[in-house]
Amino acid sequence: MVQDSVFVSVIIPSQNRRNVLRQTLDALAQQTYPPEQFEVVVVLDGCTDGSAEMLREYAAPFSLRTITQGQAGAGTARNRGASEAKGGLLIFLD
Repeated sequence: MVQDSVFVSVIIPSQNRRNVLRQTLDALAQQTYPPEQFEVVVVLDGCTDGSAEMLREYAAPFSLRTITQGQAGAGTARNRGASEAKGGLLIFLD
């Protein structure tokens, strides 16, 4: 029996890690899970390193949403991403 795919939300809290964030998105773009079945929610926590600009220009094969907040810490960023996620399964990448 083949199980239906679950819509997944990948939540990435980030603070001034533009290069690592780009590498993570590139790795997610290579996944075999259908790109229409997952979203990536990046929560920028007080970023000043050009992360927002990089995300605006990033050509993702999946739904990519960016949330920007003042510096409030990784826990707050995770919670914010979880509250705005649409998936039935949440995956957190730090």
